[in-house]
Amino acid sequence: LQNEIIFYERRCRNVYSLPEEYKPISMQRLYGLRAAVIRSLFFAYEPFVLRMQTMKGFSLSDKDIRLLTRSICISAWHRRIVECSQQSRWVFFFKFKTLENLIKAKKITNVSNKTTTKHADDRLKFMDDVNANKDDGCFVLKASANAFTHINPTVLGARLGQLSTSLTPDTNTYQISLTFVDSLTACKNKRFGATFSSAGEVVQLTGVLSLNVLHWWYPMFRPSPLTIL
Repeated sequence: LQNEIIFYERRCRNVYSLPEEYKPISMQRLYGLRAAVIRSLFFAYEPFVLRMQTMKGFSLSDKDIRLLTRSICISAWHRRIVECSQQSRWVFFFKFKTLENLIKAKKITNVSNKTTTKHADDRLKFMDDVNANKDDGCFVLKASANAFTHINPTVLGARLGQLSTSLTPDTNTYQISLTFVDSLTACKNKRFGATFSSAGEVVQLTGVLSLNVLHWWYPMFRPSPLTIL
C-alpha cells in the first residue's frame, strides 16, 4: 500500500480533473484507501487513461462472458439521455457479483458480526481497514441503446445463464439477449461451473449501440442506486 500511495502522490497531486472523492483532501483516511488509490490512477496515470480511451464501443470477450455467466445480478437500473438531436438514448446497467465472492462476503460478515458482539470496544476498528472495498468482485454490464426495454425486477438475485448477441437487419445496431436463471439459493447448492437450464427470465435489449463490462476500478463504474446483496 505504501508504494501505491507514493505513486498516487507523484501522479495525482496536481491533476485537477480528478473527481472530488479522489483528490488529496478526500484521501486523508484509512478506510478503503487502497481501492480509492487504484481508481484515481485511471484518471491520472497516462497508460491507464489511454487504456480507457481506446476501449471499443462494443467490447465483450469470451473471458467476460464466462465471468458473467457464473455471477449473480445484484442490481439493475437505467438512465435516459437526450442528445443534441433530441433523440433519446437509453443506458442500461446490470451489476453482478461472482457467486464465489458473494459467499466469501457472507462468511466475512458473519464473522464480523460475531466479533462485534463480543467486543463492543472494537466496533469502529473497521474504519482502519485500508483494504475495504464493497465493490470487490463486482462488475457492471453496461448497454447503450436507442430503444427502451422494461427490466423485470425478477432478474435481481438470479444468475445470468446465457448471453447472446446478434446484428439487427440494418447492421447498425445489435440485439442482446440475457437469460437469467436460478436463484442465489439454488446456485449455492450447485457445483461451480455446472450446466444450468436456459429456461428463465429473458431480457431482450434492441437497438444496442455499445456493450461493455466495467470492473470496479474503471472510471465509468459508478455506485448503483440499490443492491439486494
